[in-house]
Amino acid sequence: MDERVNPLILTDPVTGEEYELDFNRESVLFAENREFKIDEIGDYPAKNVPLLFWYALRKNHRRIAQNQAEKILLEHFKGLSVKKLGQLIALYNQARFANAIIMDDEDEDEKNA
Repeated sequence: MDERVNPLILTDPVTGEEYELDFNRESVLFAENREFKIDEIGDYPAKNVPLLFWYALRKNHRRIAQNQAEKILLEHFKGLSVKKLGQLIALYNQARFANAIIMDDEDEDEKNA
């Protein structure tokens, strides 16, 4: 069984506010409905990293608008480290595939036959 990726907790160095970044099915659908493609993060990082950050904020901080999220990321945090970006991508994929794809190759019907 794969280990669960924990939410990313960030404290704003300017305001001291704490943000919990995470995804659930609803926040992933919100991103997908806006044609966000996680596989394009490296192709268009200037556009997609701030979007991923905003989508991650939406699960627990819905009232933060996209332009506010971008300001927090770029002006307060000065971007994301590679490690934190990797954790956000893992969180997105975790929610994206949860209850949609069974990662086990064995068919449940075969077990119970």
